[in-house]
Amino acid sequence: MNQRSHSITCLRVLSMILIVLCHSISYYTFIPWSAHLNQFLSVGVQVFLLISGYLYGRGTITNYRQWIYGRANRIWLPVAIVVLVDVSLMYLIKIKTDLFTFVMYLLNLHGLLFLNWFFFRRFIIEIKNLGPLWFTTIIMICYMIVPLLQYIYQRVYKATSNSKN
Repeated sequence: MNQRSHSITCLRVLSMILIVLCHSISYYTFIPWSAHLNQFLSVGVQVFLLISGYLYGRGTITNYRQWIYGRANRIWLPVAIVVLVDVSLMYLIKIKTDLFTFVMYLLNLHGLLFLNWFFFRRFIIEIKNLGPLWFTTIIMICYMIVPLLQYIYQRVYKATSNSKN
């Protein structure tokens, strides 16, 4: 049975409000301490990642291929559509980007730029209006790690339960 947790729902709503405020305050620099407040409010993203990890960590994945495929379709397909539309509109108004950057955004690998700016900025040029999509790369990396963590957990759990018997 798949029960909804009211605590998780409240955390999601609070995180969403924090993220909206974070992005809003970044445009209104006349607000006192806006830069510091913006840094505090950005914690909503980390809370979303934490919630995702917690929820996926509680479940058991029986078909890894199907699970990863489902996550990729859920994340990658909307990102690819947004990137195609955005870059097409940029092209129409004569704003060009290089092919490698376009492909990295299309493959949802643009978030690597935000993981290690100093290394990846040599290869990927940030498309400013697609910048907020950085987390989609991070969440896909996290999704790719879940089956590995589940495997490790099962091995450790079996080893500790066998040693108790």
